[in-house]
Amino acid sequence: MKKSLLLVFVFIVIQIVFGIIASLFVDMTPGNVPATSPVNSPAYVWALCISLLLSNLLIIVIVYFFMKRRNDIYSPMERQNETATEDRDNTARCPFVGQFKRPANSFIVILTFLTMIPLMYFLNCIDEIFKIPDLLQNEVKEIAFNPIGVITVAIVGPIAEEICFRMGVINLLRNKGTTNHRAIFISAVIFAVIHFNPAQMFCAFILGLFLGFLYVKTRSLVLPIACHIFNNGLSIILGWTFGIEHKMSDWYTAPTYYYCSIALAALVTVFFFGLLKKKIVAAS
Repeated sequence: MKKSLLLVFVFIVIQIVFGIIASLFVDMTPGNVPATSPVNSPAYVWALCISLLLSNLLIIVIVYFFMKRRNDIYSPMERQNETATEDRDNTARCPFVGQFKRPANSFIVILTFLTMIPLMYFLNCIDEIFKIPDLLQNEVKEIAFNPIGVITVAIVGPIAEEICFRMGVINLLRNKGTTNHRAIFISAVIFAVIHFNPAQMFCAFILGLFLGFLYVKTRSLVLPIACHIFNNGLSIILGWTFGIEHKMSDWYTAPTYYYCSIALAALVTVFFFGLLKKKIVAAS
């Protein structure tokens, strides 16, 4: 538990330090005119996006060395069941190799995204209904239209977070005797909290549970990373198309249709998740 908390602490410190460096860099830039809000400053947006990119790349490197020992990456049962000489040799050379195994079959991939799509819709609608405050809306708006920001949020960030919270936190907890269910739950809670934004916490928690399930059951980061990239990338595309402030309820002419769509999304999510779970179990 202590080692997993240390990893989370390192993650948070890196994000804070790079954020501070970005702000100091903008303040010291010659000729930079302070705006009424830092977010309105192009120099600040570029510095913020670059700092996010570098911090996420650094997190990947740190987690690699943090988890370099084979014992830190695989649970005791997985180490016991691993018999293939080639897998053992590859893991010894690079501990990340075994974390990027392809899904057992294409049907699992299809079911994963058939679960993911209605789940994303449902979670966004719940945020709208409860009017959870979005403290980072202005920052997200600027980052979504910056090329480095897009690369970071849609690609590099999801990879870094899955490596840190799924591969890192879950395995460190399991290696200390924590059950799979509890490890997934704890990692999802931490994943939600580190977003530091009420509007994202509920979605991040539920998404963290789903991604944790995928990681533990498939013993691979491929599907969690793919789903995370899909989630963030689609959010950016929708922001480009309809505006960052768009709401799902705007698509419907009457509230009844809106609430019915939410109920339908929940049912579809449960249905496809059930199929996905059976398929993964059968393939393992």
